[in-house]
Amino acid sequence: MGVAYLSWADTEMIRAGDTSTALRTLRSALPWLASQAYPAPEVAERLVRGVECRSAAVCVQQWVRGVRFARPWLPPLVALRSCWMMRRLE
Repeated sequence: MGVAYLSWADTEMIRAGDTSTALRTLRSALPWLASQAYPAPEVAERLVRGVECRSAAVCVQQWVRGVRFARPWLPPLVALRSCWMMRRLE
């Protein structure tokens, strides 16, 4: 059993979502690395390699590996940033 950590994959679904103002706004508010869509073949290759190696965790984009260790602090930071952004929209 394992888990895959990945960011956006450049698929038709994500490209279609980019036509939505809400998703475009969400992605534009993310830090540069987190807002990028990564090539689907590359994402698929890393996922397959992780399954073949029976990895407990697969980090498709290398920067995600570092973010995993910040997970305990991310929910409060996301909540604070969300509140800040909502106040800006009022």
